[in-house]
Amino acid sequence: VVLIFFIRYRERKLRKEKEYLEQVVKERTAEVVAQKEHIEAQKEEITSSITYARRIQQAVLPHFEILSENTSDCFILYKPRDIVSGDFYWIGKSNNQLIVAAADCTGHGVPGAFMSMLGISFMNKIVNELKVNLPEQVLNHMRTNVITSLKQGNYEGTTKDGMDMALCVINLETLELSFAGAYNPAVIITNNEAIELKADRMPVGLHIKMDDFKQETYQLKKGDCVYLFSDGFQDQMGGPDGRKFMRKNLRDLLVSIHNKPFVEQQAILENTIEHWRMSYPVNGGAEQIDDILVLGFTV
Repeated sequence: VVLIFFIRYRERKLRKEKEYLEQVVKERTAEVVAQKEHIEAQKEEITSSITYARRIQQAVLPHFEILSENTSDCFILYKPRDIVSGDFYWIGKSNNQLIVAAADCTGHGVPGAFMSMLGISFMNKIVNELKVNLPEQVLNHMRTNVITSLKQGNYEGTTKDGMDMALCVINLETLELSFAGAYNPAVIITNNEAIELKADRMPVGLHIKMDDFKQETYQLKKGDCVYLFSDGFQDQMGGPDGRKFMRKNLRDLLVSIHNKPFVEQQAILENTIEHWRMSYPVNGGAEQIDDILVLGFTV
C-alpha cells in the first residue's frame, strides 16, 4: 500500500513538473517568436529605408548620357556591396572638355554612401560653379572641401575619412587626356597594350603627405580605350585558393576584351568577378567584400 501511494505521489509530482515545464517552454517560445518578429520588422524597415536611400543616391549620380553622347562607346559597371555604395562616378562637360571621375570613399554601405553624396556635391560645386577643370586642381579643391566639411585636423579623435579617386579630362577636339589620381590610376589601352597612368600615393582627405596632386598628360588617338576603377574589383577574394583578383589580372582582362562592344565588356567583367567570387570552395563562395566600380569608354 505504501509503495502504491508513493508511486501515485511521484506520478502526480512528475505530471505537475511536466506541465510546469511545458508552460515555461510555451512562454519562452512565444517570447522568442515575438522577438524574432520584432527583429524581422525592424530589419524590413531598415532595409526599406536603405533601399529608398539607394534611389536618392542613384538620382544624384550624373546621367550616363553625358558619357555616351561624347564618346564612341562606353559602360559603367556599378555593384554596391550593401544596397548603397561608397563608390561613385562623376561625369561632366565644360566647353569642349569631357570630365570623368571614379572615386572610392572610406567605408561602404551607409557610411560610404554619405561620403559619396558629399563627393558628388563637391564635384558639382568645383566644376560647375567654380569652373575648375584641371584634374590636379580639382583634386586639390576636393581635398580642401573634405577636410573643411569633416572638420579634420591634427588632433586626437579627428576623422580619417576621405576618398581615393581617378580623374581625367579629355579635350574632345585634340583628344589630349589630362589625368590626376589619388591612389587610383587610369588604364589606357592602345595598340593592344595597356598603359597605366600612375596616381599620387595620398588620398583626398587629411593625410601625412599633403603635397599638391600632380597632372599627367597623354595624347589619345581614335579607338583608344580608357578605364577608371575603384579597388573593389581587384581586391575581391575568390578562386580556388581564396586570393585577391589583383590589378594585373584586371589589366590583362581589359586588354583581352577592349575590342569588344562596351556593353559586352561590361557583361564579361561582371560575369568574371562573380565566377571568381563563387569559385571559392568554402561556404558556397566568397562574399563581395567591397563596392565595385569600373568605368570604360573609347574616343
